[in-house]
This record gives sequence, structure tokens and C-alpha cells, in this order.
Amino acid sequence: MPSETLLTDKSESSSAAAAGTAASTAKTGNDSSAAGSKPADGAAAPGATPSTASGSAAPAAAGEAKPDGAKAPEKPAVPEKYELKLPDEAVIDAKAFESISALAKELGLSNEQAQRIVAHNDAIARSVLEARVAAHEEQIVKWMDDVKADKEIGGANFDKSVEDAKRLVNKFGDDDLKQALVSSGYGNFPPLVRMLAKIGSRMSEDAYRSGAPAQTQKREVSLAEAFYGQKG
Repeated sequence: MPSETLLTDKSESSSAAAAGTAASTAKTGNDSSAAGSKPADGAAAPGATPSTASGSAAPAAAGEAKPDGAKAPEKPAVPEKYELKLPDEAVIDAKAFESISALAKELGLSNEQAQRIVAHNDAIARSVLEARVAAHEEQIVKWMDDVKADKEIGGANFDKSVEDAKRLVNKFGDDDLKQALVSSGYGNFPPLVRMLAKIGSRMSEDAYRSGAPAQTQKREVSLAEAFYGQKG
């Protein structure tokens, strides 16, 4: 945020894959004319299964216990109450803990995992806030450029317009108003500067009455008189 505006003086962010196997079956025929014949060397006897013929183990059946070392991961310990902490210079506040704790419990997260959500949310909030601040600061600078380019109060009239407007703020505004003009950036807001410059200029002109003695020319002008031309 700027430390000053046109109307004020300088101051005051495992997935796992499963594989399946298929078992094949062999068919043998029984021909009555070939009964009692001897099978060829190395061939399986009639009626023998592939596993008994070759001596190889059958494929593992579905649901068979997994070998050691392939155990399913253990679930994290879900605390009864999450003990969460805000990061240093956090943007979010402790009010966010309630919703984060509810989400963490629903997802079955540990306290450490929930704390990571806190840090993640704070980082997002900080990024959004910084972007908004940067955009507003750019707008404040643009407002000042617009005042300088204004046909009525800018250009050759810029310095006088600013002085007239500032004189009004200093005379009738308190410290709270000046601080608000700085913190919000509205001390550069063209419509506000234009209005105050007109009032300040009129008050300055009406403070001197033509033809009056020099010592009595200067007098106080009320806001009502400056706004409406009425004497207060």
C-alpha cells in the first residue's frame, strides 16, 4: 500500500496394479481300438492333468494369501482431536481449523496429513491476497495518472487542484480520515479529488471579498457556503 496519496501527506501466500493368470485344460480321447496301447515317451498318460504330468505347480488360486513383503499399507492413525498450528505469518486464521479437521476426519487422515492441508490452504490464500493487493496498487497508480490527465483538474491545473483539495482535507478532516484515504488509496480517486479540489478552490476564492479593506478581506467560509453558496 502507498504511504501517501494526492490528498494526504507522506505518513500515516500408489496406485497398485493386479495381474491375473488363466489356467488351461487338456482334453484326451479314449479310443476303444487303441486300448492298452503304450503312450509315447515323454507323453502324459491318458486322464493325467498337465500339472501331474509335468510336475509343475498349478497357478495360484484367486484369494490365496500374498507372499511376505506384499502386505497392504497400514491406515494412518486418525486422532480423536486434531492438534493443528498456523504457519508463521499465516493469512488464514484458526477459524479454518474446524472445517479442515472435519474434512481430515472424513478422509481418515493423520494429524500430520491434516497439518499439511492447513499449510496448503494458507499458501493458496496468500497467493490470492497478494494478487489482489498488487491489482489494487496498480489501480491507485492509474487513478493518479487519470487525475494528472484530467482536462479540468489535471495538466497545468494539477498542482493547484491538489493543493485546493488537500487544504480542504487538512482543514475539515481528522487523522482517521487521512489514514483511511491512504490505506484505501482513495486519496487518488479522481471523482473525490475533483470534488474536493472544486470546493477548496471556491473556499479560497470566497475568502477574499473585492473592495474590502486589506485587513478584513480574509474570512472563514463554511462548508455549506462552499457547497451551496449559502453563508453559514
